[in-house]
Amino acid sequence: MVLGFILYETVDLVYNVGAMTYNGTSYVYRWYYGIEDEDIKKEKEIEELRLRLVDLENRLLTNGTCENHKTTEKGEKKD
Repeated sequence: MVLGFILYETVDLVYNVGAMTYNGTSYVYRWYYGIEDEDIKKEKEIEELRLRLVDLENRLLTNGTCENHKTTEKGEKKD
């Protein structure tokens, strides 16, 4: 029973120390070479797309042109 506890704790300690070593080493490597994480790239791309969408909506909906798109910027009716 004591031997099982010692083995369990040893395996747990080795696993956790190995995981911390791997994660720390990969972080330092990515930091040193300037490699960005994929999640950060995706979040930046999504934010840029949202800003583009807002900009396009603002361009489309300014000066009353949102009313079935039949008026010009000056408010004149188009046929």
